[in-house]
Amino acid sequence: MLDRTTVTFAREDSLVTARIDGPRLPVPAPPPYKVGWVPRISAALESRGLSCGLEQGISETFILAPLPDGRNLLITPPQEPAEEQPPGAWLAMALRESDAGCEMWWDSETTGPDHAHLGIGPLLAAVDRRLDGLGVVPRPDPRPVLNEAGAHPSLYRAGFVPVELPTGRFHRLPLGMTDHDEQRGAVTRAIGSLRFEGFEVQCPPELLTEDPRAHHATRARDFGVDHLAAFVSDHARHTRDVVAALDEIASPLDGTLAQAVAALHAAADWWQHLGGPDAERHLYRLHLMATEIDRRTVEVRTLRGELADRHTAKPPGPRAGAPAPPGRDSSRAQAARATSPSARHTPSTGTPPAAQPPASQTSPRPRR
Repeated sequence: MLDRTTVTFAREDSLVTARIDGPRLPVPAPPPYKVGWVPRISAALESRGLSCGLEQGISETFILAPLPDGRNLLITPPQEPAEEQPPGAWLAMALRESDAGCEMWWDSETTGPDHAHLGIGPLLAAVDRRLDGLGVVPRPDPRPVLNEAGAHPSLYRAGFVPVELPTGRFHRLPLGMTDHDEQRGAVTRAIGSLRFEGFEVQCPPELLTEDPRAHHATRARDFGVDHLAAFVSDHARHTRDVVAALDEIASPLDGTLAQAVAALHAAADWWQHLGGPDAERHLYRLHLMATEIDRRTVEVRTLRGELADRHTAKPPGPRAGAPAPPGRDSSRAQAARATSPSARHTPSTGTPPAAQPPASQTSPRPRR
């Protein structure tokens, strides 16, 4: 058992991946509204990637789920005579529509081989063993990894793309990033940020680089949030540049949109304590706006991942964003600065201002 959250980097076929593991939090109690055997068994099967349908039997409903070998899994309480069966008796069988026979997976009826083990728990354990034998994806651990969310921004800003699968989440570098030197630079940036935040890291040496430029801040961060539009319009020459700009606003936890969502929720809570006329209506509107921004932020992250996978330079051409004449800004850049009275003027040509080195840390970060 790991004593703190660890991020493991590896090359898996053509992908460079980062997987998070660590101490597990206690399994939360099931929500009170999930009652009855149908939602409980259906949720257990769907968590392994099976789709469930309901059919009406002689006296009881039964669940029908297609299996990868072409058969169907049928789970039901005893049908006839149900009154003669003990509570907690179940039948589970795999059958094929073109075959009159079936393979019994579980039978805890009075005369069945599993009659001594009543209840849904033993039934699901037996079904899981059968599904394992068929190669069905395992059920993901429902317990969240301790501080898993804290590692996401470091991976996100280094250029990794999150991937959601039935077996869990992992991160990978963009599909179009095939240059090994560039991959090593991204992994090195991610590891530097993760270690600074106090995470444990495991990585093979061949995925690292000693090039000091790998630790430099992105050009989008050099420009600052109030100049991102000008950066994208006048200076972005590669999809990685636009991705870096989107990271500044949509990065989990520390992106400007995530901070705006947290601020709106906090303002609503503050208003609730304040009370007064129309307080409920106003705090409801604040929570609603925060929820909508959060939903849109998720869409931005999805599009950012698709753009990152393209990983290509901006096509040349007269409309490909040629630099504006010296001393003049694009209309987008002018509009972007017009919204911020305190924004500094950044020429549309030349190099961005140098990033300031981070302040030295006099004390280590707490272990996570």
